Order: sequence, then structure tokens, then C-alpha cells
Amino acid sequence: LGVGRGDKKKRQNHSAKKPKVDPFPKILRKLMAHRHSWPFNEPVDAEYWGVLDYYDVIKKPMDFSTIATQYDAGEYSYSSGSSSAGGAARSAHGPLKFVTDVRQVFYNAWTYNTVGHQVYGYAQDVARIFESELRKAVKESNDEWGLMAGTVMAIAGPGKGGGGGGGSGG
Repeated sequence: LGVGRGDKKKRQNHSAKKPKVDPFPKILRKLMAHRHSWPFNEPVDAEYWGVLDYYDVIKKPMDFSTIATQYDAGEYSYSSGSSSAGGAARSAHGPLKFVTDVRQVFYNAWTYNTVGHQVYGYAQDVARIFESELRKAVKESNDEWGLMAGTVMAIAGPGKGGGGGGGSGG
């Protein structure tokens, strides 16, 4: 929590020694707090929302609370086990899984709901925020793991989403 505080002098060419802060919890909190994220914060309750075919259509359900639980369980860790030096080796597996799972939430919303549907638009809004925050987070590392590959911006679009009606999320 105290990373980056205290030393006011800027260090040059010492970025390798600078501790890396995992951006995923902050990104996920921002997504979950957004006013349009409510359809994506919990697993879809198909009976409650009257979308009884949801789990027939959506083969890989995903939501932000499931992602948070998996994060807490270490499933998105940068560590891939022990390295020869005795420490944990940094791996792209965890970060790629996190990015893939967040994008799955949006893909599910776009698959189940039609263009113009409220939930489809909400997915566009929240996806734009995710991709923007992810871009900021990987900028320092020059996206060493290719996390920006497969961006959903083509579907999310540059403008505001919208539409009407109820429905189900991711």
C-alpha cells in the first residue's frame, strides 16, 4: 500500500527495481462500482430474470464476483511456480486468465442480449472502462504479455451504449 510514497526523487533507468503493483484488484473494483455493472456483478439468476435458456445459450458463464473470488484464491497470480533461483517466476498465465475472464463477462452479455438491449449497452459501457484501465495498466510494461490482444473495443465501440428493457448480464 505504501508503494511509491516517501521517495520524492525520480529514479531514472531503475524501473526493473521498482516494485510492480498488481493493477487487477483496482480495475475490478472500478468495474464493480460502475453504475452500469449491476448485471455483471453476480452470477445470472436465470429463474429470477426469466431467462431460463440463459445457461443453454451461454456455455461459459462468468461474472465479476466469481472473478473476485478466483483472484482471492490466487488463480490470477503472476507466479507460475518456483524458479531455479528459489523465487516465484513471473508468468503471463494469471494475467491473461484475468483479462480473458473479464472479457468473457462482456462476450456473454453481447451473445445473449441483442444490440439495443439495456444489458448489451451496459456491457459496452463497462467494457470501454475495462479496456481503458487495462491499457493504462500495461502501458508501463509495453504489454509484455499481450494483454491488449483481443480487445473488445470493436464491440464496445467509442460511444455510449444504451437501449431499454430488462434482461440478464454476463
